[in-house]
Amino acid sequence: MSKRILILEQDSILRELLVEYLEEEGFSVRSVGGARQILVNPQGPPDLLLASTRELGASGWREVEILKESHPLLKVVLLASSHRRPALLSEGHIRPDGLLYKPFEPARLQR
Repeated sequence: MSKRILILEQDSILRELLVEYLEEEGFSVRSVGGARQILVNPQGPPDLLLASTRELGASGWREVEILKESHPLLKVVLLASSHRRPALLSEGHIRPDGLLYKPFEPARLQR
């Protein structure tokens, strides 16, 4: 069974590129453009959440926390648009398992 990845990214072009790349690598991928949509997982919970920090905002973190509470093995990797530490990380909402700064090479996703 392939690993399930959920992508939260508002930029539809980046979202489509990530889906295409990860599916070619053998992953089962679902993508959404808004934080509220991450709680709806008809194929079961994801193994990995790739989430844009821009999409999370203050309210989106709550959805991530709910998902993480109900699926403690979920890995969360944040996609940040600047090399400054995202403010929401400093506020301690959630501890991500990884942080990628945009733009990044797709091969970085496999680390």
